[in-house]
Amino acid sequence: MEDGTREIRNNTTLICVPIMADSVDDMLVAMARAKSSGADLVEIRLDSLNRFTPREDLKTLVKSSPLPTLFTYRPKWEGGQYDGDDHHRLDVLRLAVEFGADYVDVELQVACRFIDSVRGWKPANCRVIVSSRNYQNTPSVEELGNLVAMIQATGADIVKIATTALDITDVARIFRITVHSQVPIIGIVMGERGLISRILCAKFGGYLTFGSLESGVVSAPGQPTIKDLLNLYNFRQIGPDTKVYGVCGKPIGHSKSPLLYNEAFTSASFNGVYVHLLVDDIAKFLQTYSSTDFEGFSVGIPHKEAAVKCCDEVDPVAKSIGAVNCIVRRQSDGKLFGLNTDYFGAISAIEDGLRGSQDVSDKVGSPLAGKLFVVIGAGGAGKALAYGAKGKGARIRAKKLAGIVGGDATSLADLENFHPEDGMILANTTSVGMQPKVDETPIAKSPSSSAVAVEAMGGGVIRRNPTLICAPIMGDSVDEMAVNMTKAKTAGADLVEIRLDSLKSFTPRADLKTLINRSPLPTLFTYRPAWEGGQYDGDEPTRLDALRLAIESGADYVDVELQVAREFIDSIRASKPASCRVIVSSHNYQSTPSVEELGNLVARIQSTGADIVKIATTAVDITDVARIFQITVHSQVPIIGLVMGERGLISRILCAKFGGYLTFGTLESGVVSAPGQPTIKDLLDLYNFRLIGPDTKVYGIIGKPVGHSKSPILYNEAFKSVDFNGVFVHLLVDDLAKFFHTYSSVDFAGFSCTIPHKETAVNCCDEVDPVAKVLLTASSGDRVMGSSQNGSNTVGSPLAGKLFVVIGAGGAGKALAYGAKEKGARRAKEIAVAVGGDAISLADLENFLPEDGMVLANTTSIGMQPKVDETPISKNLQSKYC
Repeated sequence: MEDGTREIRNNTTLICVPIMADSVDDMLVAMARAKSSGADLVEIRLDSLNRFTPREDLKTLVKSSPLPTLFTYRPKWEGGQYDGDDHHRLDVLRLAVEFGADYVDVELQVACRFIDSVRGWKPANCRVIVSSRNYQNTPSVEELGNLVAMIQATGADIVKIATTALDITDVARIFRITVHSQVPIIGIVMGERGLISRILCAKFGGYLTFGSLESGVVSAPGQPTIKDLLNLYNFRQIGPDTKVYGVCGKPIGHSKSPLLYNEAFTSASFNGVYVHLLVDDIAKFLQTYSSTDFEGFSVGIPHKEAAVKCCDEVDPVAKSIGAVNCIVRRQSDGKLFGLNTDYFGAISAIEDGLRGSQDVSDKVGSPLAGKLFVVIGAGGAGKALAYGAKGKGARIRAKKLAGIVGGDATSLADLENFHPEDGMILANTTSVGMQPKVDETPIAKSPSSSAVAVEAMGGGVIRRNPTLICAPIMGDSVDEMAVNMTKAKTAGADLVEIRLDSLKSFTPRADLKTLINRSPLPTLFTYRPAWEGGQYDGDEPTRLDALRLAIESGADYVDVELQVAREFIDSIRASKPASCRVIVSSHNYQSTPSVEELGNLVARIQSTGADIVKIATTAVDITDVARIFQITVHSQVPIIGLVMGERGLISRILCAKFGGYLTFGTLESGVVSAPGQPTIKDLLDLYNFRLIGPDTKVYGIIGKPVGHSKSPILYNEAFKSVDFNGVFVHLLVDDLAKFFHTYSSVDFAGFSCTIPHKETAVNCCDEVDPVAKVLLTASSGDRVMGSSQNGSNTVGSPLAGKLFVVIGAGGAGKALAYGAKEKGARRAKEIAVAVGGDAISLADLENFLPEDGMVLANTTSIGMQPKVDETPISKNLQSKYC
């Protein structure tokens, strides 16, 4: 066991990344990305190449690939892009075998001929995958079994079957074939309803699954990204005994429940996986997946009412509501038990919102008591809300539901002409407003102007700040930039920064018009010179002329550097449209000046006539960021205040709390225009950026290193699910005492503490939990009360009497040694004397004969990301321990 982040693998299923590109060079770049993303092999789709010289290109691809290679040359008649001569196509695949391919994929229709042609000389380490695709449906189990036999008869090394899901229950037939197969098999079901086939193949013994590098860029319908496979679904941890949970709904892809549950499962070392389940018929689904391995489900729109009839037993409250949102399968007899927690969760969130927004005391009664509560939607979610609100003393007006829960009915037509009361609640429980059409509402927006509008169970986006998200757009060509601008809009950006200095060729008048016309978002044009950290190395008049031309062509913003700002603004003062704003920027790549110096800098930028002030500094220590926050929150003009580098990450997130005009979010991790930029996806999905506001409480995990921690995923999803106004961030801290002294505001409400600060944290706390005091380590707690939760004293531990060797004498090591000693274990290196036991050195350990079943616990930073393969002792010695 380890206190680091070593990857645990509970299955042998490989992850294969499809590589599709116009050129071999682009493929090589994508293969390198696949390796860094965690893939086991790459599928090189030769049919995607615009130009292809077989002998030369195959050698290059095989030789340069950092991963094992699977070559596919898919013809149009089997869903690919190749439309040439079949003899030539098969010759190319034979050439791939000759040059060292690890796998080749050939279609069933031509497999016998191909395999016969390579039988005498094919290397043993090259395996032939024979594949069959069905783009219409998924055949019966009997037909699938016959198909497997047909493929085996060709002499295939690996069988591959890809079918199409018309219903999620179709996938069960592929699972059945896969789990009973006597030969290596790849069983995939295409389409969104078949998603679970690509995840649970790790449970049922599939040879490999496919994961794309980018969402939507797939080689077959329904492929998840490799990032989602590894980080969202914890693919490596899925095994034959893994219990399956999921959220059933239609639509369902927008749900973030898997983020919350899978992170919780991992943190608790629970062998389970939680998946998206696109279900059309809930009764058919539950009947098909009746194994006790499918242990429980959340139920979403539109199945909440139908689910009641599918359960063997129903909780009394759920029965009264007439809707179920949670189903649990009893392990003892396999029976289904239905519950409803919608009413409690939604009503509690609405009450908290009312208390926060209207200064309502929560000491006596509910703030809903006596209020008019209008429910739109007569489904399961609507029933639950009406039931909960009625129980809190609200007056219910709910179309179709009023008679059920007691109250008055109203139609949508009546509501349009209805004069709302001050403080009334309008709750939308329909699917209108869910992703992707998050801006839609079931009624006109004007009637709710004096009401409290609540997107109760749908997917409407709540915004607690006006801070914009800007995507930097860098590309070699205008066409590449146009593609990236579309990606930025899809990702959720508010505007794009077009980095003209990244273009390899640039014709200002034509290209500026094209970029503005093709941009789906407002545009910010930046033409950064090399002397300010950019790529432009030409003459200044040409550069500034291009920015003037951008304004003339319709740019929404331009960014100019402080050194040339006054002259530039004077030159456009008479001609600049009011709709175009000039950002004047200053960059410091060495440090973050004092508050006084920053204040003077802001004044200098303002004096140029800037519409918006931008200051970007560098964090030498995370406490530097506090000075930027101080300047930003007190600014009387629009200001962008960012601190570069990993230690400055919080400046890019918490600018939404402190009033920053915008932040930058990239399209891809690592592809940045300045050090430390997060992705748009992380801003929106990991940190819930839109939900951060002036009153948001800040929490975080303190460590060094800390970027690998998944704690923000767990906490931020939990905060959002209970409508708690908080954000949990990564905090790269060098000096813990200095950090606490600097961020002493009650807005910074609590922290998790990890390597190497656990022991130092004890001295930083005003009070320390008794157990933590014994350990001299604080692992978590609020601002003044430190505690440690690593140990436990449950009776009857399997550790009792076992030899327990701890490597690492820091806070984590002390906590583990303390906990193991409490369980009756023996011995711990270096810290044995502190907790009772015998000490042993690493040198002794290398020559030490371990006992059967002894435990070796690594609590050092060795083996943490990115060097997850390192160990503090030899791997030969590791094998002797449990």
